[in-house]
Amino acid sequence: MHNWTDTYIERAPWYIHLFWVLQYIASMVLSPQFIWSFYRVMKRGIAVAQDYSDRFRHITKHVATVPMVIAQPKTAKRSGVYKRKYAGA
Repeated sequence: MHNWTDTYIERAPWYIHLFWVLQYIASMVLSPQFIWSFYRVMKRGIAVAQDYSDRFRHITKHVATVPMVIAQPKTAKRSGVYKRKYAGA
C-alpha cells in the first residue's frame, strides 16, 4: 500500500520511507499483542498532545486579541462640558 501511494499519489520524503522500513521490521520481530498495545498507548498520547495543542492555540489566540480592545476615555464626564453648559438651566 505504501509503495502504491508513493508511486501513484505523492512521493514520500526519505524519513517516511525509513519509518515504513522500521514499521515493517517491527511487525516481523514483535508480537501482535505488543504492537497493538503500543499503538493504543501511542494513539492516546497523540490525542492528549493534540488536546494540549488546541488549548494552547486557543489561549494564545485569546491573549493576542486582548490588546486590540482599547478602553475609550470618558471625555464628556471629565471635561466638565455637561456641567458648565446645562448647570444654569
